[in-house]
Order: sequence, then structure tokens, then C-alpha cells
Amino acid sequence: MKVWANQDAFGIDNLKEIERPEPVPGAGEIVVDMKAASLNYRDLLTVIMGAGNKLPLVPFSDGAGVVSAVGPGVSRVKVGDRVCSLFFQSWFSGAVTAESRSKPLGGAYSPWKILMLSAGSVAASNGTVPVTHS
Repeated sequence: MKVWANQDAFGIDNLKEIERPEPVPGAGEIVVDMKAASLNYRDLLTVIMGAGNKLPLVPFSDGAGVVSAVGPGVSRVKVGDRVCSLFFQSWFSGAVTAESRSKPLGGAYSPWKILMLSAGSVAASNGTVPVTHS
């Protein structure tokens, strides 16, 4: 699959489309076929300066798409559901805590092999919210 990443160096000129293996969800994970994504200011800073992140860096953290696969133990969403990412993957509700802010999308934290702006993105199943029509 194709993803946008800083592979060898930071900087806007080094943000390139590269190939990565197709994602496979693990326990508690989902694969989301991304349909829309954005590069926010924090993402821009990580691309330009690194901001303490390691390479390769997939900077994108805001997006929406359709669930295309679910791993074992996932019950909140199913294949075909439209979802939007949560920037802090461990903050679904409640007061903001150090723990709830400890797993942001984009940048260095990537237990989910692929992050935003890719054909398929792996995320924690509780790190997304349903998108519904009104």
C-alpha cells in the first residue's frame, strides 16, 4: 500500500509517497480504509522539525474512512462502519489525564503499524468514533 512519510529525513521536501505492507489487525485493532485526511499544524511541525519523533514518520493524525477488517476481540465497530479517528487513541471520554493523552496518532507512537493518510490504516478499535448521517 502507499503511505506518505518522512522516510530518511525531516522536512516538507522529504515527505514522500512510499510503499508499506498491507496492514493486518491484531487483537483489539481495526483496519480503516482512509477516505479523507488532513495535515494539521502539529503534523506540520513534526514533518518540519521532527519534534522528538523517529524516522520513518507518518505524520497524519486526522482522518475518516470505512472499517475494512477487524481483529479478535473487537465489538464496538464492524466491517463497513464509517469511522473518524480520535487524535488521542486512549481518550474516548471523561477527564483529560496523562494516560488519556499518552497515545496520540501521527509521529513516533505507532503500535498500529500504519497511521493516517494511507490506503489502509490500523488503529485501536476504541480509537475511532462512528460517523453517522443525519
